[in-house]
Amino acid sequence: ELGKPKTRKKRRPYPPKHREHLAQKAREHKPWTASTGPKTSQGKAASARNATKHGLYGEDATTLKRRLARLLKLQKTYGENILGTCAPCP
Repeated sequence: ELGKPKTRKKRRPYPPKHREHLAQKAREHKPWTASTGPKTSQGKAASARNATKHGLYGEDATTLKRRLARLLKLQKTYGENILGTCAPCP
């Protein structure tokens, strides 16, 4: 049916024996030792740009923030509602 959300079955937690097995494997393999981040200045620069593609620092959000800042500055300068002369909606 349209509009009806799909529901997923909740996963059962791992049994304690299996969790201990996974923990032991992680302690042996130590995957955290391999993640060291970028080493070259080129890689570091690319990594620094990651946050500017999406989210709060993405192009759309940044453009919107700049436009709003300009409008607020104009409103403060001229002391009137620059967004429109009609009364605010109820």
